[in-house]
Amino acid sequence: MNDDRYWAPLAKTGLSLVSDARSPSLRALVITRIEIGPSPLAQAARTCHFDAMNDALNLAGRILIAVLFLGGAAQKLGDPVPVSDMIASIGLPTWLVWPTAAFNLIAALGLIFGPGVRGWALVLAGYCIFTSYFHWQLRADPWQVTIMVKNWSIAGGLLILASTGPGRFVWRGRG
Repeated sequence: MNDDRYWAPLAKTGLSLVSDARSPSLRALVITRIEIGPSPLAQAARTCHFDAMNDALNLAGRILIAVLFLGGAAQKLGDPVPVSDMIASIGLPTWLVWPTAAFNLIAALGLIFGPGVRGWALVLAGYCIFTSYFHWQLRADPWQVTIMVKNWSIAGGLLILASTGPGRFVWRGRG
C-alpha cells in the first residue's frame, strides 16, 4: 500500500487525496476528503484569456504612449516656430526641429507596430531623459519643470515596456 504507483493515476485526473494518516501505508483507510482541482482544459482557457487581455492592454498602452510622440511630430511639422524658438533659446541650431519631428514620427510608429518594440522603447526612454535636460534649462517657467517630470514618468513606462516586450500584437517582420 506504500507504493505511489497506486496513487499516480489519480493525480493525473486532477483529483487529490487529503489524509490525516500518520503513516503513508494508511492513506487508503483515512481519506478525509477528495478535492477536485480545475481541469487542465479550464486552466489553459483561463491562462489564454489572461494572456490575450495582457497583450491587448500592452497594445493599448503602447498606442497611448505613441500618441504623445505622434502629437509632438505633428506639432513640430505643423508649426515649428515655438519649438525652434525653444531650441534657439538654449543655443542649439533651429534646424534640429526637423530631424526631431522625423524621429518622433518614426519612433511612435515603431512603438505601435514594431518590429523592435523593445529597442524603440529604450531609445524613446533615453530621448525623454535627454530632452528633460532642455526643459530644466527653462525651469523659470514652472510648466517646463512639469514637462520634465512628465518625461521621466514616460521614460519609466517605456523602460517597463522594454523589459516586458510587446506581447503578441506586433508586426515582427521577416525572420
